[in-house]
Order: sequence, then structure tokens, then C-alpha cells
Amino acid sequence: MGASVHIPNSYTGASLLDIAVARKNLELVKLFLRYGAVVTPDMLQRKKWEGTVLLQEVYNEQEQKRRKQKEIEEANQRIAQCCCICLEEKKGAKNLMCYGKINHPDVLICNECFQSLRNTNQPCPICRANLKDC
Repeated sequence: MGASVHIPNSYTGASLLDIAVARKNLELVKLFLRYGAVVTPDMLQRKKWEGTVLLQEVYNEQEQKRRKQKEIEEANQRIAQCCCICLEEKKGAKNLMCYGKINHPDVLICNECFQSLRNTNQPCPICRANLKDC
């Protein structure tokens, strides 16, 4: 197994990309970036050289990806708090559980949707088991 290009060395605290940037070795910088090395703000603060523009571009792309990932995670957290039927955030939503069969601990259902399903003899929306079993 080879060295990780963006994890700091336990002795020096510098990653392989840090070392390549410090030595101003553009070919190694390009190689490490191709293999997923992470550009840090410290690398951009160094004296300007021919790789500075490349590092800035990659840093901006990585920051944009981090922001998008954070937005996706926040959206997923909001969705996880919604009823699995009507997809609305409701205070009375409870975990949907199928007793004796399958538990659905991460699935919420509001009281209105649960009563509607139960009154119309609809199956569990997750595992399709009879709601009388749920």
C-alpha cells in the first residue's frame, strides 16, 4: 500500500502535497492532485509560484464540493424529520414500527397518515406488511 497524498506525516506533520508545494515541484503537485490530494489554505498563503493558480483553482473546486455535500447532508436531515407518506414536517410524527416483523426506526409517520392507512386497510408503506401487524 502506498502513502496517502493528503494525510499528514506523523513525523513532519506535512502531507506529500505540502512537500511538493514547498519544493515548488509542479509535476508532483499535478500528480498528487490527480490522486485526490486536498489543498489547504496554508498552501495558498505561500510565496507565489507557477503552481499557485492551479492550487487556487483546485481549492475552489474542493470548497464548492464541500459546500454542496454539506447542503445535501442538511437536506437529508430535514427529510429524515418528515412523514414518510405526506413528506411534511409534523410535530406529532412517530417512528413507524412493524411489531413482530420488521422495525423501521428511522422512518417517521404522522398521526393523520397512519390513521388514514389504517382506516383504509393499506399495507405498511415500507415493507408492505399488513398494518394490523404494524
